[in-house]
Amino acid sequence: MHYLTYLNCLAAVAAASPLAVAEPANIDGSTFTLRQVENKDFAGQTGLDELVWAYIKYNAELPAKVREAIVIGKHVNARFKGLVQRGTTDDKSASFGTVQAFPPRNVDIQYVVPVQIGSPPQTVFLNLDTGSGDLWTFSSETPEWQRGDHRIYSPELSNTSVLQDGLTWRITYGDGSGASGNVYNDRVALGKTSFAAQAIESASQVSPSFTRDSFASGILGLGFGRGNTVKPRPVKTYFENVMPALASPVFTSNLQAGRPGNYNFGFVARNEYTGRIGYTPVTKRNPYWEIKVDGTQIGGGEYNKTTTLDRVIVDTGTTLLMLPDEHVDAYYDQVEGARFSPSWAAYLFPCDATLPDWTFGLGDYRGKLPGRYVRYNQVNETHCFGGIQSSAGIPFAIFGAALLKAQFAVFDYVEADREVQPRVGFANKPLR
Repeated sequence: MHYLTYLNCLAAVAAASPLAVAEPANIDGSTFTLRQVENKDFAGQTGLDELVWAYIKYNAELPAKVREAIVIGKHVNARFKGLVQRGTTDDKSASFGTVQAFPPRNVDIQYVVPVQIGSPPQTVFLNLDTGSGDLWTFSSETPEWQRGDHRIYSPELSNTSVLQDGLTWRITYGDGSGASGNVYNDRVALGKTSFAAQAIESASQVSPSFTRDSFASGILGLGFGRGNTVKPRPVKTYFENVMPALASPVFTSNLQAGRPGNYNFGFVARNEYTGRIGYTPVTKRNPYWEIKVDGTQIGGGEYNKTTTLDRVIVDTGTTLLMLPDEHVDAYYDQVEGARFSPSWAAYLFPCDATLPDWTFGLGDYRGKLPGRYVRYNQVNETHCFGGIQSSAGIPFAIFGAALLKAQFAVFDYVEADREVQPRVGFANKPLR
């Protein structure tokens, strides 16, 4: 997920970027572009690590084949070894119905976005995640020994911070790690927008595994606020709060392979995609951008309608394209030399293999993932890890970064007074 991993996050408007994105004039409201800031210390992540992280993020029980790979594999993060004894967390608050802000992951975070909090402004670097509804950060309330070199938010240094009595937050992940703390209202600024009383989840306790890298200080969630972890009542996300100030209640992601991408707020940039945008409504009133996919096609084969992709989460914070087994098996059946590897719990294939395109359908729209984008990374001298893998054990498929790097994605809240469901749009785009 790295050109996205938990985040595929972006940088400030002033940050240098290899992309030249036109920004329209601000006529009826604010529009702005955020460009990704790169972590120069990014060390990469194995495919198995990414697979396990997806299960942790959604608190899903690990399938037997993944548990076996953790035991026998030499290419998995050591902290995951305990999962095969513990399984998933027993904390019932960490359920599928809760959007969870994913923690910073050492040097596995490749891109972040600078966010200004408080008055005078304090800059912290956060990950943008469409699979999260929380805005949380390391703070002066985090024990000093846990802060490391993170940039922190200090509510006591802000003239506009207000402690929200009675509100707390707590996030628990499937590997037993977590974070918790108090809630403040304070001014938050992102790009051209700001909100005077945004709920800030200030970390007073974090798991040791969150503290080893100083690049990312937390999460800025772009999921739906009804799923965040603040108790006893959820709070609105930053985007939900600033929507009235935007020219249009929409944001888009234009993630890229091997280079920084960008997010646009308040407008859809016509020069960032080709053809038309295919829209589909969000299918459930839950915390996620969840849609239904009508059919799929592999290479030049027949387009087949499907009923097994009725639940698909569009998540910039997950690296892989994760699908039900029947779709994964069908894809790699078309790749010469592809095989399932028990030590990786995943499909590998010869790195010189020709990979077919994978296409999904929304009504009459066809979104294409070119075969070359399915090559996630090389695992040895001859074989590569596939970017398409199984979602077995997770109650939905996940359109993660592997797909989103090849698609222009639109997250549209639609006008509230029209009483229309939010929708997600996809378009093909120029690729390198």
